[in-house]
Amino acid sequence: MIIFENLERLLYIADIYRKDGNYGKALDLILTVAHELAKPIDFSQVSGIIEDEKRYNHNHDPKTGKFTSAPGGGSGVDNSAGNGIVKIKNSQLQNGLPLEGKPNSIVDKTDESGKTLQRRKYGVDGMAVVDYDTTDHNRPDTHPTGAHKHIFDHSNKNPHGEPLPLTEEELIENNDIIERGINYYD
Repeated sequence: MIIFENLERLLYIADIYRKDGNYGKALDLILTVAHELAKPIDFSQVSGIIEDEKRYNHNHDPKTGKFTSAPGGGSGVDNSAGNGIVKIKNSQLQNGLPLEGKPNSIVDKTDESGKTLQRRKYGVDGMAVVDYDTTDHNRPDTHPTGAHKHIFDHSNKNPHGEPLPLTEEELIENNDIIERGINYYD
């Protein structure tokens, strides 16, 4: 496990990459930090902070005595279903989710309450492959199914494709954020 001082250093380096416009490398480092922070932490090994952490950390599981993410919560990997999806709050993103990410990863953009607004899947090359939007963006005329997907075509100047309906397989695969009759309509 990477120690917290190294995580802080990785975030500093990620910020340098971001300022230089190298969003892919910045996101890779941020995802590394988020993954490490989301690992269950057993604070019983650390003296003097156990009771305070249990009292103030909403990610504490009293049954196991462990934490599901780092103290204070924040972004991290959602391990509740063992799916490895990284959650990033919209307020932490300057211009939405980046087009480049960690190869074969999935990142959810969430609102402040943690509700997923958009899910982006990255391909083997680290480029965005598909977005799943969970709403019609208050534009039912252009998004008649409500929730919808955009397939990326990086050969276009604007690679974000037109809104499309989801397949049955995609509805099953994304049933944690998209539900027929709730936010998706055939």
